[in-house]
Amino acid sequence: MASSIPIGKVQVTLALKADGSLPEPVENTLGEITVGPHGFLNLLETQLGTPSSDVSFTSRLIQYLACVDQTDHTSAFYHDSWEADPFSVARTLLQWRDQWYLAGWNGQFPDDAPARLRDMAAIEERAAMDVTPDLGQRIQKVISLLADNLIAIESITLRDPLDDFPPLWRQLIQAVDAPLDEACPNAPQGVKGTDLHALQQLLLENTNQKIQLSGDGTVIVLRADSPQESTPLTALLTQSWLEEDADKSIAILAEARGELLDDSLESMHSPRLGFSALSPWRPVFQVLPLALELLWEPLNPTALFQFLSHSVGPIPARIREQLAQTVANTPGIGSEAWEQAIASALENEDEAKRDKLEQGIRYWLESPRFPTQTGVDSKTLSQRAQKVADWLQGAKEAKDDDSFKSLYNIALNQCVEFVSAVDRLKAHGRDPLTQDNVRRLIEDVRGTGAPISDRSAEVIPGQPRVLRADHAGAFAHSVDNVIWWDCQANDRVHRWPWSRTERAALAANCVHLQSEDEQLAWLGKAWLRPILCAVERCTLILHDDAERHHPIWDQIASLTGGLPELQIASGDTAKELNIAQQPLLARALPPKVRWWHLPGSVTLPTRDAESFSSLDAYIHSPYQWLLRYAARIRPGSLGTVNDGNLLKGSLAHRTYEEFLNAHPTIAGINPRDIPGWVDDHISTLLQQEGALLLEPGRQAECERFITQVQSSLTTLVEHLQAAGVVSVQMELWQEGLFAGGKLNGSIDVLATRADGQEAVVDIKW
Repeated sequence: MASSIPIGKVQVTLALKADGSLPEPVENTLGEITVGPHGFLNLLETQLGTPSSDVSFTSRLIQYLACVDQTDHTSAFYHDSWEADPFSVARTLLQWRDQWYLAGWNGQFPDDAPARLRDMAAIEERAAMDVTPDLGQRIQKVISLLADNLIAIESITLRDPLDDFPPLWRQLIQAVDAPLDEACPNAPQGVKGTDLHALQQLLLENTNQKIQLSGDGTVIVLRADSPQESTPLTALLTQSWLEEDADKSIAILAEARGELLDDSLESMHSPRLGFSALSPWRPVFQVLPLALELLWEPLNPTALFQFLSHSVGPIPARIREQLAQTVANTPGIGSEAWEQAIASALENEDEAKRDKLEQGIRYWLESPRFPTQTGVDSKTLSQRAQKVADWLQGAKEAKDDDSFKSLYNIALNQCVEFVSAVDRLKAHGRDPLTQDNVRRLIEDVRGTGAPISDRSAEVIPGQPRVLRADHAGAFAHSVDNVIWWDCQANDRVHRWPWSRTERAALAANCVHLQSEDEQLAWLGKAWLRPILCAVERCTLILHDDAERHHPIWDQIASLTGGLPELQIASGDTAKELNIAQQPLLARALPPKVRWWHLPGSVTLPTRDAESFSSLDAYIHSPYQWLLRYAARIRPGSLGTVNDGNLLKGSLAHRTYEEFLNAHPTIAGINPRDIPGWVDDHISTLLQQEGALLLEPGRQAECERFITQVQSSLTTLVEHLQAAGVVSVQMELWQEGLFAGGKLNGSIDVLATRADGQEAVVDIKW
């Protein structure tokens, strides 16, 4: 077939959903190509010698924001919103602009157009020159070039009717001036006389007449509570069908959450299909936002702890771990414990590198902070992001794994894009940037994220490949077995935010937007394709946690009777599906043992000293003492920052300690001076050891805490004075002896009277 194609020309097969994965075998062809709309445009641009550069939406957003900034005026429809949130306004207006160009807009509106359209045209006078062309502008440029340039396309075969393409795409297809061959309407592929064929006929006739199915197994409905429950059975079902007849084709359609299915296939030693969800939350993508979050005042101790406990970062992990533990215990920066932690972390480092490491710690964690509303200057932002980029570059070069290098490279590009965006904003007069501006800019730079780089499709030699589809509209050829996994409504119809008058004005100026009815009409046909393409079996897998039922399933459920619906949780389902299973051997739990007997060869290590906590465990629960102190086994836990009563108790204890150390003569203290002293000193203490209470939204809680400390400290001093106490020692370390050896511990408050009598006071919140 390929030999009949003129040399240098290609036969194009074009489908609306062919830019994604197609559920059909890959064949060796020459001069033939199957593409979606974007692939078709790239093909034409390449042949015309005008390939478009890959410019991110963020870059175009910054360009457009500058255009809006220069044309904004008090009577513009977006003015009030612009004053409150320029980034959101620019994003929305840019999306409108892109939609209009994709519908055929030429960038202008007449003077009698509605006000909002005229305001958009005013912005476009600058944007046409300053903003990188969008998809619609690229299409219009190609259409204009096709009139005078030849294209090496022999013919175009449409899998979707030409009328189903959006208007501008139709113009592009027709402008190529190549023979068009439209696909035949969908026809039932099932075997006549089966439930599958009857269902296919019913869906094509689009009738409300209900039919009774025989339950012959050609149409199966499986239901589960969640995807996690259905994925193992789906993997087993696929394996069973492949073993039953390797020549039969199998296609799995998963429009959402397909990565969960791939994980089950991998765990069962089956090849992955290549589903992969995009995510902006890969660990390496979090370093930049966390580093920038440390620039704001008051200090965000949660972000500080996350930066230090993160799996990757510009500070070496061995140092981050020690500092993270300090922040967890005393959330803040600058305390004595903080300085001791830095000194301890650097103590074992190479002396030649020690100064450089300390400079890095001080830069990342103790840099100047800026008010969230006033903002941070662009120089500081650019410098910090560039340092993150420098670290990423070095870390990427040190990695041997290509998948890790790929993620680091994406994160590096995000940093470079952020620096470029900040510089462009400064050039247009936006300097400094508020906390909200910076956060939104980071979100734009990160976009939808990236897939896990090592989750690509796999094959097994000698075993046929299971076909994959991401959308129902991708089906075009018959498939023996179709599995529609996680069948739920995922498609969104564009609901245009313009009035009837504005839409009429748009249409009068060649902006032909697809109506909701036109979009739904194509979706209605596309949703039928997976079922119509099935030859022997069609399996629908439904999940009760789905946000919305799929319209096709609602239609099937309402118009059919006798349709088998099996619960995946049932033990009989696998048997009814003829899935071979092997029983698991029962393993008895070990019996309870009242006493533990250690072998004679085991000797318990001698401890230098015991404390109250260790003795309490030894007396009341000896096995816990054995595991915790002798075997040194500690329970695992997630790192958390001290908060609540634990934090407040520590801060109150530190306040008492500082006050009593500053006032050793108890009798000379005037209790009425205590509230003022606390007010003067607690601010520094909170910044260094209790920054959580300074976070936005906790002001009332912080004020109550300060009032309680003032009141409780005053009461404590009054009691000490009434008892005739002349001296107080806090955190007094004591050592003693008991029958088992040495005993030590710390006394919160040791109060001594003039006659030598002592009292121990334990401080609790």
